[in-house]
Amino acid sequence: FTQPPSTAHALALAIAAGGLALQKFLSPTIADGINDAAVFGATAQEVSIYNLANRRGYRAIRDGAGALVWNCRDENGNIVQSGVYIAKVKQNDGATLYQTFAVAK
Repeated sequence: FTQPPSTAHALALAIAAGGLALQKFLSPTIADGINDAAVFGATAQEVSIYNLANRRGYRAIRDGAGALVWNCRDENGNIVQSGVYIAKVKQNDGATLYQTFAVAK
């Protein structure tokens, strides 16, 4: 007898197979290798990160193999302020997904 996966586990598997990142809470200044960055899934083709004032602070476009990663830095290389950020994730099938992140320094 095998138990079905928990709802959280099933959701994590679905997210990993898609374009969204598994991480929700990021702490870039601790630099312990845990939740230092958001790693987006294989189907993510473009990621834009916005603050709550709707200002884009980061953008990445897939240029071949490898994951798209947001390391909590803006386009100037500075670590972003603590707060809530919204990721706009354009998929390889043309769909657009949105995801939120909480960043704590």
